[in-house]
Parts: sequence; structure tokens; C-alpha cells
Amino acid sequence: MKKIVRYVGTPLAAVAAIVASASPAFATSTPTSTPTSTPTSTVTSTQIAQLQAQINQRVSFLQTLSGRIQNSKSLTSSDASTLSAEVGSSSSGDIAAMQSLLSSTSSITTKAQLQLAYETLYDVYRIYAVVGPQVDLTIMQDQILSVSSELTNLESTLNSLIQANGDNSAAASAYSNLVTVVAQAQSTANALGSFPVSLTPTIYNTDPNGTHTTIVNDWQQVKGALANIKTARGDILTILKNV
Repeated sequence: MKKIVRYVGTPLAAVAAIVASASPAFATSTPTSTPTSTPTSTVTSTQIAQLQAQINQRVSFLQTLSGRIQNSKSLTSSDASTLSAEVGSSSSGDIAAMQSLLSSTSSITTKAQLQLAYETLYDVYRIYAVVGPQVDLTIMQDQILSVSSELTNLESTLNSLIQANGDNSAAASAYSNLVTVVAQAQSTANALGSFPVSLTPTIYNTDPNGTHTTIVNDWQQVKGALANIKTARGDILTILKNV
């Protein structure tokens, strides 16, 4: 039974780590907008440096996301493949796109070119508003589904253990609650559907406010499912203490 507790605790910690460091889009109340160019007629080295800094920040963020994808133990093979292709350094990946955009900044000489670079950075790729939530929500969705599935498979074993040890009332109550919260977590994660992994800048740009609202709502749903998994872990501990 100690293996049960260790199993529940380890993936839970992984999900919590993502929650603590989730992309900025989860923390904002409104969608980000493309910055307007400065009124100056020429582009200064300071402006180029500021653009380069923003691009480099996104490269670093994408590398962090890539690490999460690679380190995830619960992503389905299909979701892992989709996310890796989206984020990666292959010709179609966002890391490669950011590096290409960074290289192009050396040729920017006009205000119009600078504005176009910012529009590309913000509107075409949407690293913070779209890619971050896409990766984080998909990882957490798959994680919760994996954990809840394992907990569901453990329910009959736990129930047999309770029955074999006198049907202790505290253990029986904890088991009943366990069944409820695990089902709720699983249902919540399933209800997210394919939205997280299928999220794209095009979808976002078509309806920024609506898409942002959906992302924030899904984030809250995931946190609720995570709370249910935590409760389930406590229920298991209660069962083990009373049988």
C-alpha cells in the first residue's frame, strides 16, 4: 500500500510544478495586444535591442516548454508529438521561427519594418498567449487523466482491503469520497476535449477575448481537478490508517 501513496504523490508534484510556473497568459485578465511603434522616423539601436530582448525571452520560454514536454511521463504519444513539433527547433517549430526572426532584426532600418517584426512576434506566433497554455494545459490534462485512471483501477483493491479488515467506518467513508472525487477529476479533464492541444494562434486571433476566456476557464477547471486528486490522496491515507 505504500506504493499507492508514492504513486499518487509523485505525479501530483509534477503537476503542481507546472501550476506554479505556468505561462503568463494564465495570470492575465485580458489578451495581450501588439505594441505600436514609436513616433520616431528612424529606428535606433535601442529599439532593435528591445525587440531582440523580447524575442530571446520567448526563445528561453519555449526551451522551458520543450523541457516540460520531454520530461512528461503522462503525455500521450500523439500529444507529445504535436507539442514537440509546435515548440521545437525543426523548420516548422516556434524555436526555429524565433531564431529566424531574431536573425532578421539586423536588417531592420525603418519604422514600418520594426512594426512588422513586432506584429509577427505578437500576432503570428502568440508564444505566451497560445503556445504556453497549449503546452501546460495539455500536459496537465494528460497527467490528471493518467492519475485518475490509475486511481480508478486501485478502487477495487482498496475496497477489498476495507472489507477484509472489518469495514471500518472511517475507511469506508474515505473510500466513498475517493470514488467521487476521482470520477470528478477524470470527468473534468475529459471535458476539456481537444481544445488544449489543438489551440493555435489562428484560433486565438479569430476571437481573442473568447479564446482567452476559454483558456482561463480551462485553467480553473484543471486546478479544480488537481484539488480532487489531492483529496483522493488524502482519502487513500485515511484508508490505510484505518485498516
